[in-house]
Amino acid sequence: MINEDIQYEVQVTNAYKNYGANNVFNGLNMNVTSGSIYGLLGPSGCGKSTLLHCILGTMTLDSGTIDLKVESLKDVGYMPQDLCLETELTINETFEYYGTLYKMNEKSIKTKKVELTTFLQLSNTDSYIKDLSGGQSRRVSLAISLLHDPKLIILDEPTVGIDPILRNDIWTEFTKMVVQHKKTIIITTHYIEEANQANCIGLMRNGVIIEEKSPQDILTKCNTDSLESAFLELCCNQDKNENHMAKNVPAKEVPRKNKLKKIENNIDFHRIKALFKKNWQVFSRDYITQRCIFDESFNEAMSCVVLDYFASQNYKLIEVKDQEAGEMSMNNAGNMAFIYFQRNYTKDLIKYINRDDNITEYSIFMHITNENFLFKNQIRMDVYKSYNHLMKTVLNNCNINPRTINLPVDVHTIVGNDVKIYTNGIIALFIEMTIFFLLSSFGASIVLTEKISGILNRSMFAGVNLMEFSTALFCLCTLILSVQSVLFCLISYVLFFNPIITSGLFLYSFGLLLSGWIGFLFGK
Repeated sequence: MINEDIQYEVQVTNAYKNYGANNVFNGLNMNVTSGSIYGLLGPSGCGKSTLLHCILGTMTLDSGTIDLKVESLKDVGYMPQDLCLETELTINETFEYYGTLYKMNEKSIKTKKVELTTFLQLSNTDSYIKDLSGGQSRRVSLAISLLHDPKLIILDEPTVGIDPILRNDIWTEFTKMVVQHKKTIIITTHYIEEANQANCIGLMRNGVIIEEKSPQDILTKCNTDSLESAFLELCCNQDKNENHMAKNVPAKEVPRKNKLKKIENNIDFHRIKALFKKNWQVFSRDYITQRCIFDESFNEAMSCVVLDYFASQNYKLIEVKDQEAGEMSMNNAGNMAFIYFQRNYTKDLIKYINRDDNITEYSIFMHITNENFLFKNQIRMDVYKSYNHLMKTVLNNCNINPRTINLPVDVHTIVGNDVKIYTNGIIALFIEMTIFFLLSSFGASIVLTEKISGILNRSMFAGVNLMEFSTALFCLCTLILSVQSVLFCLISYVLFFNPIITSGLFLYSFGLLLSGWIGFLFGK
């Protein structure tokens, strides 16, 4: 345990961390006193942000210990170096989202919002984050880190892009927070001179804190009135003694304290609701064009009864010169069947009706593709029906009972009775594939966007766990999936009159949902 008499809010001891051959920390020691402002200074790339991530527990040390006085993430406010805010939300919606994650009530959120927006000069809170300037966006990010009134505040370059007057006001407010509310603030900054207002300054270079004192003590030690000059002198002194620094990482030490506890380990409905609402707002404002592909069919009726029947069933008929040309046409992907009537078909069909044994050419020759099983069977069924239709037409004109010539087989189609063209056979598959693709794209894009932009990490730092994030995203996915499925079915089956090929609408609907869920999980 930390010695309470020392009153250290954060204590880093003998920290080592490497990225390959590059030593980020080389025996680093850092001590942050409770109720103070600690200014962490150093050149770009020296490891300041990495040190903050290690303190927060989002990164680990190769060796060394980190002790924190606070035990829960709820007591920590963190402003990352990047914006890490959803740009499709307004300032008001951003406050509401993070306030809900921190389980603040509506009144507390409004009170803190007024206080912080006034202090940070954010007048139009209905503005979208994407429409703000860089400095305004940074101020919103700073406000979010202070929203839940944390005990330990960690700010990674909070004043970048902010004008000097407002920057001075922010530092004045920080001082007031420390004096009146006993907050502890760790600030990294490139502006060396502004750190004069800090209670303690840590100068970081080459993986170590080369000096850790109050600004006045550092100026006195270096006999100068400029922190920049003092920093330069300390860097020169470090270079002289660099050969004495340790080069090898010692064996791992056991940390004296566990990681920061999350706000709540169990799944919380309010956080899921906040995530769902945020995701829906982002989705509804980031318009995604939904596209549908439709096949244009042109039906040309032939003069004979059989072909007229096929034309009446909405088949697209193409006349070819001879049998050889028809068989060659089957090499085209769009042609599903070739039907050949022999030259004396009509005469021999009459002989067949009259039971004449001297017939040879009354048969219809068919060549059907095997690419679509459902379509192949449907063509066979329609040829059988066309034959019966032909017999009825001819025999009725001759006052002969059509039953005398019908085949002694009664065939009933269970599924696919209305399939007439290729589009009818593949429309269900097309809808399934489209829904799978759209939901996989949706899941992947949301997760990647939130991870790359840092929004997910910031939300998790506010207490969100992966189960809550996934649940909220799954609920939004299901809502979008339901709307898309209804629209696809209305357009495909109602507007364009494609037949519904299913033994049950419930199973078909469940199949669409299942396809979308699998696509979502695949993308996620």
